[in-house]
Amino acid sequence: MHTTSMKAIILSITLAVATCRPSDLAHLEGGHEHEHEHEHEHEHEHEHIGVLRQEISAVEGNNFNAIFEAENGISQAVQGNASPNGGQEMTGSFKFPLPDGTIVEMQYTAGEQGVVIQDISGHLPVAVAPIHPIPAHAQEQIDFSNAQRAAGLAWDDQAQAWI
Repeated sequence: MHTTSMKAIILSITLAVATCRPSDLAHLEGGHEHEHEHEHEHEHEHEHIGVLRQEISAVEGNNFNAIFEAENGISQAVQGNASPNGGQEMTGSFKFPLPDGTIVEMQYTAGEQGVVIQDISGHLPVAVAPIHPIPAHAQEQIDFSNAQRAAGLAWDDQAQAWI
């Protein structure tokens, strides 16, 4: 998919999610208020959430910026750039409040190597530490591989050797 189309889709979805909310349009329909009263007996009142900031730059190649911030504490910022290998890399962050008032904040980088998320607020689960220690012979192989990579070598599957 063309990167400009992909950016437009991502931005459209983000904005749609951020601005969507149930709406009570009975006051605009005229005369139908009584039909909708029963439907809303168990709903919580919905308040309007204003947009404090929304900035979207023009897309130039792989470069773009988008920032969104709402009155209720939801915010998002994303920046797209060309990666060194000609692909695209996106970095960004988002923040939102939980019902108990705590704030969830994440930062991410998405690119050719996948997505890396940093949980600034500590809300994502953390992997459990291994129960069993790594056997000595396995650790030797791991250390050897790391040393080869540190020396600038890479494993070649066809040659079955470090080159």
